Amino acid sequence: MTTTTKTRGGAFRRIAGAASLAGGGLLTFAGFLTTPWETEPSTEAYLAANAASPTKTLVSATLLHFGYLLLVPAVIALVAVARRASPRLANTALVLGILGAGLNGIVGVDMYDLALGTTLPMEDAVRVYEAAGSYWAGAIMNLPSILGLFLGTVLAVAAAGRAGVTPRYLWAGTLAGWVLFVIGGFGAIPAAGLAGSGLLALTLIAAGVKVARSGDSAFA
Repeated sequence: MTTTTKTRGGAFRRIAGAASLAGGGLLTFAGFLTTPWETEPSTEAYLAANAASPTKTLVSATLLHFGYLLLVPAVIALVAVARRASPRLANTALVLGILGAGLNGIVGVDMYDLALGTTLPMEDAVRVYEAAGSYWAGAIMNLPSILGLFLGTVLAVAAAGRAGVTPRYLWAGTLAGWVLFVIGGFGAIPAAGLAGSGLLALTLIAAGVKVARSGDSAFA
């Protein structure tokens, strides 16, 4: 393989990584922006909110699906620029980020939740939803994906900061964004969810800009 070919391949992967960072952050924010929020953190309120706005539910789920999916190559891009300067932290972020690949599939359950709220009496819909959530296998499959993506992105940004590619403090913004994201999503607090996803988008876009301006050698 010639040096020119290596350089072109590195440039493509660098730009693709930067686009994944920006795209993942923006689509995740857009997904939260279009979420039909429930009035309280209860199963009935959640199902009722989805049923009242089926189009918003489907749009939000689609945006979040691709947003979460793009965060996996985003982590890989950050690891690429950080792996020499901070190999342990970068490799840990890589493992966690790949585990997080399952999170985008979890959003597909929103379609079933929407079907429950629109086709069954609410009492029956709540009973089925809560029965499905009571199976232990769900936690075993979901928690590694959720924690993997959250921690993987934070550690990847931290590793890039340690490598001097991104500002060192940027990982704190990523962590704060995820914390607010979780508080908003699980606590049915729209302001927290939107603030968190917005902060996450800003930190990932900032990281993407730095990756785009980095050299091609890390990606060759």
